[in-house]
Amino acid sequence: MSKHPRAFKLELAKCAQYESSRELSRRFDVSGGQIRYWSSVYQLHGLDSFLHKDYPYTSDFKLQVITAMRENQWSLGFTSAYFCLLYTSPSPRDLSTS
Repeated sequence: MSKHPRAFKLELAKCAQYESSRELSRRFDVSGGQIRYWSSVYQLHGLDSFLHKDYPYTSDFKLQVITAMRENQWSLGFTSAYFCLLYTSPSPRDLSTS
């Protein structure tokens, strides 16, 4: 389950566009790396970030992700942000559109 609600992630991702992740990390007790990841997702997906429409992931979707990563020589972090992947199962609040 996700530790932080979608609205919180969106708010920090927006703030990270003009504030340092270090300052936000101290203020909200979230790792700077996590904030930078959320910021990347937000830059790619805007207000559609963190909706996880393709969850649970099908084997075809997983193959599409791996193929895109390999063909484009993307890092794991960028691939994860591009496809808005989850590291853990989403909570019901993350699957809502709030």
